[in-house]
Amino acid sequence: DSGAWTILTIHWNLCMGTISSFLPERPDLLPLLQALERFDVCGEFLLTELGHGLDARNLETTATLQTGGSFVLHTPHPRAAK
Repeated sequence: DSGAWTILTIHWNLCMGTISSFLPERPDLLPLLQALERFDVCGEFLLTELGHGLDARNLETTATLQTGGSFVLHTPHPRAAK
């Protein structure tokens, strides 16, 4: 299935490839990379919204970094949903 192949290559190349490039200076990322290797978590790149398609310049969802290192995602209305 081409859809599954696309998701798999995004997971491997964009997500895991990006994280692994930071391992020399960020060894704390190794457990995350290992979880991605086991597919305990799935790493995807979400650059679309219902109302914008692939128009990345006008995406409305925001991610705000919290003091504890987590993020709060804010989608202002249904057309900004992933």
